[in-house]
Amino acid sequence: MQRYLECRAGDVQSRIIDAITAFAGSMWFGYLHVVAFGAWMLLVEGDPWPS
Repeated sequence: MQRYLECRAGDVQSRIIDAITAFAGSMWFGYLHVVAFGAWMLLVEGDPWPS
């Protein structure tokens, strides 16, 4: 297992993917999506809440 982790840490692509995966699994990712979705609904959609 140690050899696998050392090999994975040495590969630039793997480090980038690991960073993206860590961010995508974090609460900050969820908060970002809530803010982006809210901004989209308020600023872009003409009638976001149908009656």
